[in-house]
Amino acid sequence: MWDIRTGHKKKNLVRLDFEVTCIAVSNNGRYLAFGSKGKTFKVFDLSNEMNETKINGHFRGVFALAFSSDDRYIISGGGDNAIRLWDVKTGRQIKVYQDHNATVTSVLFSNDDRYILSGSNDGIIQLQDINTGSVLKRIKGTVGQINSLAFSRKGNFFVSAGADAIIRKWTADLENEVIRMHGSRDGEWATTTADGYYKTSPEGKNLVHWATFDNIETFSFEQFETFTNKPTIIARRISGDFAAGKPFPRLSRPANLELQNHMGLVFTSQQSYVVQLKIKGEAIVKTVRLFTNGRPTVERILNKSEAIIQIDIPLVVGVNRISAIAYDENGLSSNLKWIDVVSTATGSSKPSLHVLGIGISQYPNLSGQWQLDFAHTDAQSFIKAFQNQRGKLFDKVNSNYLANQEASVGNITSALKTLSAIDTNDVAVIFMAGHGIRDLDGTYYFLTSDGTLDNPNAGGISWNLISGYLNRIKGRVILFLDTCHSGSIVNETVVPNDELSQEFFSGKRGGTMVFSASKGRQYSMESPDFGGGFGIFTYALTQGMVEMAEEVDISGNGFVEFMELVEYVSRYVDNTTNGEQTPWLSRKELFGDLPLAVVE
Repeated sequence: MWDIRTGHKKKNLVRLDFEVTCIAVSNNGRYLAFGSKGKTFKVFDLSNEMNETKINGHFRGVFALAFSSDDRYIISGGGDNAIRLWDVKTGRQIKVYQDHNATVTSVLFSNDDRYILSGSNDGIIQLQDINTGSVLKRIKGTVGQINSLAFSRKGNFFVSAGADAIIRKWTADLENEVIRMHGSRDGEWATTTADGYYKTSPEGKNLVHWATFDNIETFSFEQFETFTNKPTIIARRISGDFAAGKPFPRLSRPANLELQNHMGLVFTSQQSYVVQLKIKGEAIVKTVRLFTNGRPTVERILNKSEAIIQIDIPLVVGVNRISAIAYDENGLSSNLKWIDVVSTATGSSKPSLHVLGIGISQYPNLSGQWQLDFAHTDAQSFIKAFQNQRGKLFDKVNSNYLANQEASVGNITSALKTLSAIDTNDVAVIFMAGHGIRDLDGTYYFLTSDGTLDNPNAGGISWNLISGYLNRIKGRVILFLDTCHSGSIVNETVVPNDELSQEFFSGKRGGTMVFSASKGRQYSMESPDFGGGFGIFTYALTQGMVEMAEEVDISGNGFVEFMELVEYVSRYVDNTTNGEQTPWLSRKELFGDLPLAVVE
């Protein structure tokens, strides 16, 4: 017996002579029942010096037990596919129900003791009348076995947990599956309905995909967000309004886009490259858009359901990640396809790289425990890693370093404002290391050296202010944010959809990616154990750009692309911290990928 509040053991109740497969506690707290892999289970009377009743009857183990509401009866489910009803005091078997075709893994009485709810090893959930034994409803409740069932307090709903790692909520009569709850090791979640609506944590969309039966291609739920991301419908379904959102909108399959030599590597001495595309859609395909290193390049209006086209794409000297996406009349996008083209043409210029490194370790207005050791040197190391690309991927690398007292609100905003003047072909990478905090409203602030924990608005820079400056930059922008709670900068993920794509081609914005060191609920770690003194996020970043570049280059094209770096850093930090710190891409506005470093 354990104390729930403290987690401390209060006392040992009984020593058993078998491996326990299930436990049940009577409603009045008087009886304890324990199942085993043998033919028996035992019931102990706590009020009578642990008087023991040994009950025999199952042939292949007892895997589920439950008491009736008045504690007069107990039901058991076993490996012999049977459910058995027993008298608690005498141990006498009253009735046997043999309607399952697999091991019974969970059993429950309904709150009024009129029905038995049970689940089995083949994923079946069934409801049957306790007196007549007739099965009132039988459904397939999961892929794999049913592990557990539980009724709500009022008895009008129950939940099931299965081997497919999904918790489902049902009406007590099994007529309606209300919601499905999906979770992952890093704390992300998605709540979905059986017909396809969803509500998720910021990165939870990655847990669920949409697939067609006639094709192996799958699609992210983000591609259908306009139709399916409906938290209001989820809430109404949970409250009992099962007609909410019905009928579910008919979703046509997104266009199928084929790019010749998809995921290939091509070398050319020319200043342009002709891509060949084949497009076919269930709906009319409205537009095809191509991006080079994340920058809008060519837009082709189709208004056809099927087409084969060739498009001449201008190249920059060096690597060109050419990405193509098709949009249909419903605004649904195809899966992105890409090809790497390396140009050695003369007369073409390389883009420039602009690096802003901000690191704050010293906080005069905070106590000693809040001082940092490596934030300012992390910023230096970050700048150095990118300066190494001068004359390689980038024609010029312009850098600006702000540390400690120099990293004031005024100097930081001035530096961000300066970046708004860069060319549309250029890339800006920004690094910010220090304390990140959230105010009472959940707003994220990057705390400067003048800041305090009590009033972050006075010496901090809010995400709203930062994002305002980033949106003015016409080139491509990547922000690396190495602070605590950095994953809480946004309340919703910006999805690269048709509307955003149109804004890129109209020149209204350049596109921003924000790679955060940790999820919103997590802290970011630093230690002298990482490379002699680093924040672990920054250490993985700089390693991935230089020493570990060959490992990071999954595609094998000789370059480190941004998404390859994200994959490497996320995996390294998550594994090293045993999941206590999880980097993630908290803002995604670019289409395709862009190279950041040459593998040497």
